[in-house]
Amino acid sequence: MGGNKHSGSEERNSQKQRDFDDLQNEIAGRDAGRDIRFRNKEDANGLAAQRRRVQTQAQMTALDMILQSNPEYARMYNDTSDLLDRAETATSNVLDQVMQDLAGHEDDLNDILDQASQLPDGTRVFKDQYGYVWSENDELVAPKDAESVVWKDDAPSREGFMQQKQKVEDTRKRIEDIQHYQIEVLGNARDRMNDQHNLITQDEMKQIQDDIFEQAGPIIQNEIRSDNTVSLQESQPVIDVAKPPV
Repeated sequence: MGGNKHSGSEERNSQKQRDFDDLQNEIAGRDAGRDIRFRNKEDANGLAAQRRRVQTQAQMTALDMILQSNPEYARMYNDTSDLLDRAETATSNVLDQVMQDLAGHEDDLNDILDQASQLPDGTRVFKDQYGYVWSENDELVAPKDAESVVWKDDAPSREGFMQQKQKVEDTRKRIEDIQHYQIEVLGNARDRMNDQHNLITQDEMKQIQDDIFEQAGPIIQNEIRSDNTVSLQESQPVIDVAKPPV
């Protein structure tokens, strides 16, 4: 009989401890894996929702907060992000097209080289409009060496060769310029817009907008506008204001 009393006392103490733990969990809004017992579910759900709101606010970045609290800053940030998106897409489209142009120009140049006459050592040569002979490396060929050339009937001229060679060089330079714009202007702008530790100012965003258009060149500018979206440069003036709170 005494043993049963002791066992019953331990069970009651254990139940009291569980009740106490459940109450504390419900007050704190913690899910203990058991049904709510001491507080109604509406109260418990309210506590859980409040806890989630606090956690969400703690996780919000400084950028999130200023976008919610400063409408003028949010408008400029969204406008600049939209312009940057369009510029990135436009630049990628133009770069793809210029890369295709380069491939075509290089094919045409290789065709000219294939059709060219050669010196005995295999060097391709071209005759200019005055009758002088030039190598593919743009070096004047000595008359004695030029006499050894067996000229093809359809041999391309030096002028035609140089013109096609210039097309290839110009197109490669265009690609370099586009890639420079893509990295130095758009890439740096994207990094600055996404900097969570040092919020971009509205003055900086205005400068980004200006740089996107001024450094793009007419082809990319036209491509940016090709989606029939009015450019920021043609809309209402952007107002410069003080730095946002960080």
